[in-house]
Amino acid sequence: MRVWMARLRTLLAALATVCLLWALPSALVWMRPAGEEEARGATVLRVWVCEDWTGTGLQWLAAQSSAFERSAGDVRIVLRRAQPDDWAREGVVAPDLLLFAPGAVSEPQALLVPLCGDFGLQPALAGLGVWRGEVWAVPVCLGGTVRLVNDALGGEPQAQYRSEQDFQDFVAQKTGALVGDLRLARRLSALQASGKGPASWHAEPWGGETDCVLMAAATAQTGERAEAAQRFLRFLLDDAAQDALCALGLLPVTQTAQGPDADAQPLLDALKKRAQIPRGAFD
Repeated sequence: MRVWMARLRTLLAALATVCLLWALPSALVWMRPAGEEEARGATVLRVWVCEDWTGTGLQWLAAQSSAFERSAGDVRIVLRRAQPDDWAREGVVAPDLLLFAPGAVSEPQALLVPLCGDFGLQPALAGLGVWRGEVWAVPVCLGGTVRLVNDALGGEPQAQYRSEQDFQDFVAQKTGALVGDLRLARRLSALQASGKGPASWHAEPWGGETDCVLMAAATAQTGERAEAAQRFLRFLLDDAAQDALCALGLLPVTQTAQGPDADAQPLLDALKKRAQIPRGAFD
């Protein structure tokens, strides 16, 4: 019996491993050494993402990375989640392109390279990545600050989202309102669909400013990686990439991109009309 139980455990472990590899193909990409791609003639572009507010931002970046690889042909993009100052650790190979939230980089000249040219940004957003008179980063998408309101409790008492416990308290109806970002509204909608959380609630834009900005900046100065980083950055600002943001609950930043549909995406449309002032990248 013990032999059969041991064999069964081995079989179940093997099946679990197969399922994991099938469900998480991106993990294999992260594990693949960059040198293998370089040996086949492709330029490996290391893109790091340092933010915690978009929720769907990595999904958008992954889709745009695949589209860029297909169009470029000679570039392989490796996405990686990062924490502030990961790039400063000893022995770390720095990214070629860094996407980050405001405040993650304090002194851009120590890591980034200045950007040149017209990026087609909305006028109100053009200065977000300027530091000491030079453009060091540009926004690629926006979110917004919102307030979730439990209609039965009339929005009282109100809390500011600082930890997961704040969200759980709102779900348990211990608080009547919660100020946070769009990701919380998406989570609450999913919970409501499963019969959990407040029976009646709504979300509304809140305040005149927001930290929900995703900036992009290049770190490579010369060579193929530098050129590929600049190309991918501009690819993220093309109409096709920007037009894909609203479906994921994010706002575009360029002048020519399509905005949210007022009927299908009322909260996102309200945020666009509210025109909250985004925080600068290096503030």
